[in-house]
Amino acid sequence: MPDIDDVGEQVRYLLDTYRKPNGDRYEYKEIEKGTNGKLKYMSLWKLAHSQIKEPKRETLYALSDFLGVDRGFWNTRITEWHQRVEAEKNSVSKSLQNIQIVTARYLELSPEQQEIVLDVIESLAKRSKNKQSH
Repeated sequence: MPDIDDVGEQVRYLLDTYRKPNGDRYEYKEIEKGTNGKLKYMSLWKLAHSQIKEPKRETLYALSDFLGVDRGFWNTRITEWHQRVEAEKNSVSKSLQNIQIVTARYLELSPEQQEIVLDVIESLAKRSKNKQSH
């Protein structure tokens, strides 16, 4: 993936990467409707085709907010953003694997042992909360 700072490339990257839950790309009209008209269909088309060189921040933020992307995206090169997203995905994947392992082992315990595990987790959560508040 090349280093790209062009707004059109950034917009196309977002539209290619952040999709509907079913995997389809968002249509420009859907984005216009979803942003309550903050980002007009034709403006989005112009952005994606690099015809607007210096768009207003509010316009860019409307797109990133609609897609659920941190606004910091616009200040980051695409390659760096892509690496960050991949690292986050890997971290989430590792966490899910750990949850599956813990769940499987928890289910092998007796009800009494399960209760002890829950008590330990609750105690750790309280300690963590107390440390954060100080």
